[in-house]
Amino acid sequence: MGDISENPENMFIHPENDPLSEVFAYYSLKARVYSTPQVCGAWQLNPSGVHAAGFHLIMEGTCWLHTRSDDGALDMPVLLEAGDLVFLSEDVWHMLSAQIQLEDELNDFGEVGSGETTSMICGAIEFPTAAAAGFLGALPALLHLRATSRPDGLDLATLSSLMCLEVETRQPGHSLILDRLSEVLVLQVLRHALKTRIVRRGVLAAMTEPRLLSAVLAIYSQPGHPWSLESLARHAGLSRSILSQRFLEIVGDSPMHHLAEVRMIRAEQWLMEGRLSTATIAERLGYADEASLGRAFKRIRGVSPGHVRRRLPVEPQSRPH
Repeated sequence: MGDISENPENMFIHPENDPLSEVFAYYSLKARVYSTPQVCGAWQLNPSGVHAAGFHLIMEGTCWLHTRSDDGALDMPVLLEAGDLVFLSEDVWHMLSAQIQLEDELNDFGEVGSGETTSMICGAIEFPTAAAAGFLGALPALLHLRATSRPDGLDLATLSSLMCLEVETRQPGHSLILDRLSEVLVLQVLRHALKTRIVRRGVLAAMTEPRLLSAVLAIYSQPGHPWSLESLARHAGLSRSILSQRFLEIVGDSPMHHLAEVRMIRAEQWLMEGRLSTATIAERLGYADEASLGRAFKRIRGVSPGHVRRRLPVEPQSRPH
């Protein structure tokens, strides 16, 4: 993006462009395939407690999905078929099994060659920052998207076929391709969530409100601009009171506090990358100096920018020839 002074008329990413891609990239969500189990017989898998969020895509066969309600009781098992997707926006207890009833909560891969074979692709979603986890947390904790039912036009068939092909052929580069396709899958689910309006709060929910989205994208596209509540409201075509009210109702935060959070997301990303000095980061994000950035960072993140710097891996020194 160019400097604000270069062309003020084109400084914003407008809602008619691609807000989902813009915000997704801002949070730097990553997805990867961590397992492609092929099981048969009386098997059961417990993937809970391992990853912050993830998905299971059924490639072949059928199985049962077991979940728990808030009181800890087991819900009615749900049958999963080839092409079905289970998407978890957070780490909730769940198990997959060949049997409608569970024996226990342990992993059992069954006996090779015994009974129906079930193959699946299991992926993890990684959050580089706590804010990224909150972004995805606006979704329901668990979504079951059936291969045979796409009322909103969501079609994962082509994507599923590509992922299955990579798993089956194991061609060079298949791991990297699977990870990239996993990120596409996450975007497909987010698109589905927007179309079906199952997201009620957070930045994702704001994407269904054009004027509110205009203010949100102004914050994300130019976090270093000296925004005020008045200038954001003017950009969105709303009064200050209406913008504040809608922002709180939909995003769950005030506009100015969200701006500060977005600045800290970007600051944390740049600090972790290690390429920019703290002074440069402060300047880019609209702070008068390092000290001002440091105070804001400490207040919102609870640690200093230097603390984040010290967590960076040390570059190995080259040996003298």
